Amino acid sequence: MGDGISGLIGAAIGGVLAFAGAFWTGRNQGRTQHEQWLRQVRRDAYAQFIIQAEKAHQLGHEADEAVRDEDADATERIEELARAAYRVREAATLVALEGPKQIALDASNIQIGVDRWVNALRMICEGRADDAAWERATRLPDHVEDGLSSFTVTCQALLDR
Repeated sequence: MGDGISGLIGAAIGGVLAFAGAFWTGRNQGRTQHEQWLRQVRRDAYAQFIIQAEKAHQLGHEADEAVRDEDADATERIEELARAAYRVREAATLVALEGPKQIALDASNIQIGVDRWVNALRMICEGRADDAAWERATRLPDHVEDGLSSFTVTCQALLDR
């Protein structure tokens, strides 16, 4: 009878340990899957922001050149840039939702730079520009480009963790 009870106790302990092991494994697997999902969501948000910001940067240079050359289509070029700035704002919102906080702040600073570039070029094109608007139109392309370069490096580092 003692052997039977020992066997039952052994089986019970074995069952509890097997259950605990399965529970722990499942929990770890769930955590790993969540981390992979979160990384992919962040990667997509970061990539979308970079694509939209690069497109705005390119359109900004085209609009800037049209304004400085006093081209007839300068206003349309600025409006193209304004539409691109809107897409950058949308992409920055996704980055802000996915975080972390510093990367969201970096995206916001780039987005603000693109918006200010649009405003400076509009002022110049409409003949309302003062020296400050010209200075912003000259400085903002580098601000956006430098911010975008830094943002990209930070994203790579975050995703490589």
